[in-house]
Amino acid sequence: MNETQGTRRGEGKTQGVVYVAVGEKFIAEAVASAGSLKVHNPDLPVTLFADRAVTSSHIDTTTVMEPMHPKLARIVSVARSPYERTLSLDTDTYICGKIDGLFSVLEQVEFGIMPAPQRLRERDLGALGQYMRQVPLEYAQLNTGVMLYRKCERVRELFAKWRELYERDLKLVTESGYKDPHYPGVGDQAAFREAFYEAGLTWMSLPAEYNCVAVLPGYLHEAVKVLHGRFRDPGKVAAALNARLEPRVHVPTRVGIHIYYEGGERRTVWTRGLGSRVVWGLKGLMGRRKV
Repeated sequence: MNETQGTRRGEGKTQGVVYVAVGEKFIAEAVASAGSLKVHNPDLPVTLFADRAVTSSHIDTTTVMEPMHPKLARIVSVARSPYERTLSLDTDTYICGKIDGLFSVLEQVEFGIMPAPQRLRERDLGALGQYMRQVPLEYAQLNTGVMLYRKCERVRELFAKWRELYERDLKLVTESGYKDPHYPGVGDQAAFREAFYEAGLTWMSLPAEYNCVAVLPGYLHEAVKVLHGRFRDPGKVAAALNARLEPRVHVPTRVGIHIYYEGGERRTVWTRGLGSRVVWGLKGLMGRRKV
């Protein structure tokens, strides 16, 4: 890996944020996410691992990676964070509040992560079942899109094991002809789950507000700090989710997100244009008439 010259503004910091991006689309997402981060956390340094040189006022350090599989690139890169305390973020995140206080929990634990909103998928079990079933199926997958960790030997061993298991999974699915509809090769959370189960780390479950996957149903109590998912206007979605800071549930549809409050009150934030909403509404009416 080669560090791009002239982009070392975050050097010497003990805590910071890491992004990993392969390809122009994901680099653009990472820069946009870092821009939202800097609005609320201007002094928090950002390191971007990418497959090409990147210059942005939102990025403090850029490291150019060797060519490799995108998921494998992420596993390798998060292990090489320059910070003692790291928050690793997927590129499709939008930061809507101060998050620097999150690093303080690493005084007591080595790792922070949230259970994945979705559990193990049947197609994953079909391709990787001989390994995934070695861990009790009751042990949920973890969402690696937001990871908080400190530099220590057990975390280093976790990432090394994650890489080993993911390379095994890539080889297995390639030989079997399995095609994951969402990822080139296979997703990396199955391998992470297996590695994490054996790691023996001290860890905490991150609050949902620090990894709000609003493209799936979920529960919120406080203000969303990290919105996770691809939206036309993430700021609009975040504002709607944070309009009332009380217990609430978000339920996505094809054209928007319903937010339910105690007592049954609901508000909707539209994530698609008027035309799509009209078509979706007409299809709903037609479907009810057939019943």
